[in-house]
Amino acid sequence: MIACVTVPELPTRQQEVLCNILEKFSPNLQSPAPGVCWLDPSGLHHFYPDLQVWAEAIFGSLCAQNWRSAVVVGFHRYRTWAIATARPGVTVIKDAAAEQSLAQTVRLDPSTLPAWVYAEMQRLGIETLADFLALSSADIVLRYGEQAGARHIALKHADELPIQPQRPLRPAQVSLAVEPADDDVPRLLFLIKNGVQKLLAELSGRCHALTALQLRLTLDHAPARTERIETAEPTCAVVPIIDLVRLRLLSVELAAPVEQIDLLAESVLVTPRQISYLSARPRRDFEAGKKALAQVNAIFGNGAVTRPQLLSEHLPEHSFVFAPMLELRSPHVPETPRRSLLPLVRSLSAHPVRIASPLYASTRLSRIETSWWQCLTARDYYFVETEAGAILWVFFDRGHQRWFIHGAVN
Repeated sequence: MIACVTVPELPTRQQEVLCNILEKFSPNLQSPAPGVCWLDPSGLHHFYPDLQVWAEAIFGSLCAQNWRSAVVVGFHRYRTWAIATARPGVTVIKDAAAEQSLAQTVRLDPSTLPAWVYAEMQRLGIETLADFLALSSADIVLRYGEQAGARHIALKHADELPIQPQRPLRPAQVSLAVEPADDDVPRLLFLIKNGVQKLLAELSGRCHALTALQLRLTLDHAPARTERIETAEPTCAVVPIIDLVRLRLLSVELAAPVEQIDLLAESVLVTPRQISYLSARPRRDFEAGKKALAQVNAIFGNGAVTRPQLLSEHLPEHSFVFAPMLELRSPHVPETPRRSLLPLVRSLSAHPVRIASPLYASTRLSRIETSWWQCLTARDYYFVETEAGAILWVFFDRGHQRWFIHGAVN
């Protein structure tokens, strides 16, 4: 026999409380997910007349915490879990056949399957556990991976292993001593940043991402102050968290300097791929940029934002146009043979400026001539360094025998 206890929407910080309560009813406790525990009732008949009384005692303890819960006593770990998602209260199943029959009618629940697998099943119209188990385990592994295949096999076949006693991981927390006591926000943020980095490193090792940060400030000769800061989404990045902490600290008035800072992380389980994505999120938010671009174009017209577009023309002033910018793209930096030197940027003037003959001109860099069927243009381009150290890009118009400045080098 086995019992499954579920407490939907249990906050992460309350998982330890749940396990402490359930350990009073069985020493063999296993928690496969937040808010879910399996218990082994073996050997408890000396304390309870039957399993119904035992299950009702568990349910009563959870109701005392004002938790909405379910207690299902049966024979199969994952089937009792599935039944508990659909039947709140106490359910005691008499035999394995009745359990299997009852589980077949249960609708799939996102808590019993990986979230993305549950979404795929909904798209395919697979709504009940019976529909899910009718699929081939091999096909599940092939299409959705080993994790989904293992869950399918566990639901379909009998349990082979007994409950593995396992306590859930304690919430990640860090204590920081402030010596001497201080109330300067920038200095406190420097300490908090180091603590948040330690928390995120620990969460990353557990494949968790931070969703909220509890900040407890122990003050010098004043009552402690506790603040809870929620992130917009699960994150593994330090900067967004510190920005939120900074805003909160600037908005509160401390009654005394801070002696100690205790950080407690609230987190959710994520996949390793999500961890790498959350940790390496690009600094540029292209989604926000697209929205801003659309707003500017809506206010000023579709040609309000432009970008240079190269053309195949000889004359520099005709070698590009400014085209409307309809989307944002990641910048591309071409490879250069001399990576140790910074690239030179030529700023092109809107119109060439006529000058007298330059005092010093380097060797000619290029000669440009247009085709005969166009207006004939013949130019010799040079780089010229002025006495002030500026580098100009000049050309000699051989047709008009005149010098012009066409731009500068930055």
